[in-house]
Amino acid sequence: VVAHQLVRQDANGDQHVVFDAWDHFQLTDNVEPTVGQADFDHANAVYVAPDGNYVVSWRNLDVITKIDATTGALIWSLASPFSARTSDFTIGSDPLNGFSAQHSVRVLANGNILVFDNGTKHMPSASRGVEYQLDEGAHTASMVWQFGHTPPINTMFTGSVQRFANGNTMLGWTFGSPLAATEVTSAGDVVWEGTLHAPGTQVPYRFTKIRSLYRFEDL
Repeated sequence: VVAHQLVRQDANGDQHVVFDAWDHFQLTDNVEPTVGQADFDHANAVYVAPDGNYVVSWRNLDVITKIDATTGALIWSLASPFSARTSDFTIGSDPLNGFSAQHSVRVLANGNILVFDNGTKHMPSASRGVEYQLDEGAHTASMVWQFGHTPPINTMFTGSVQRFANGNTMLGWTFGSPLAATEVTSAGDVVWEGTLHAPGTQVPYRFTKIRSLYRFEDL
């Protein structure tokens, strides 16, 4: 059985365990099907929040957590209603009642959480990008934006979502058929879409738009 750690490496190359899943989760928290090895938590994305703490997506728990970068303590958990874990937030204004098997969590400059919701537990199963505004005082997570493909795409595994400075969002539908990247405006209008034909069983994990191959420039 496999679980995961959040490990930070300092400038000297020394590694320090910030967070160990075994200390916080248990096997019965797994609510998503696993393939092959029993990967009960399946951490698939980590993002440094504006306050320097870490936000981590745990696919097989249907949970997103914020972790104190100094102490490793759990600051909060955003769990969907499909999760076996207790959530610190009530999800509202979401017609699908939450996310499932999520990937590619990002924290926006305004503190909102942007997620690629694989949607394995939606009826019917379909994927989308979804944005939640968190109110830590009221313990609410209000959906403020979503985009689902037309026709719907069911990306059971992997997937990505990326917000640009101009307000557009790119979504990566990276598993199943079709394999596609879609950039949309805040109003949900498609700016462009590209498809990828991948021979065999090898598929991408994410699609990420970059400005340069030689230096980091934020989009």
